[in-house]
Amino acid sequence: LTNIVGRCLGYFLWKKVRFLILQSTVTSIMVVCYGATLLKPGLTWSVVLLGLAKMCYSIQVVEVAMLYNDFDYFGKSTLRLGTSITQAAALAGSTTGTSVAAFLDADIALAIYSVIASIGLINVCFMRERF
Repeated sequence: LTNIVGRCLGYFLWKKVRFLILQSTVTSIMVVCYGATLLKPGLTWSVVLLGLAKMCYSIQVVEVAMLYNDFDYFGKSTLRLGTSITQAAALAGSTTGTSVAAFLDADIALAIYSVIASIGLINVCFMRERF
């Protein structure tokens, strides 16, 4: 449910909110949600926080889908290379995320996700071309 809501919200917000503001806000919410879940707030709050983090991730996926075909960002001559690298990074990220969730303790997985989301926040702040 949060995935569907996040994607619909992502398409709506994509045109209304500037890239840097939207992505930094969504990524910050993800970092806070993962970090707060590490404090073991109880089952109900953990479900709410992880659902909110999943919804924020779904909002980000909309921008990544648009990024694959963005001539302005990659340039016409390097579109294939840029798209390939972006898709390879997404595949590596999903494989790593699935492996972490399957084989590590839940607290360790949440800590890793929080660090990855923090790195993503830093990365978004340096993407000045996407204004």
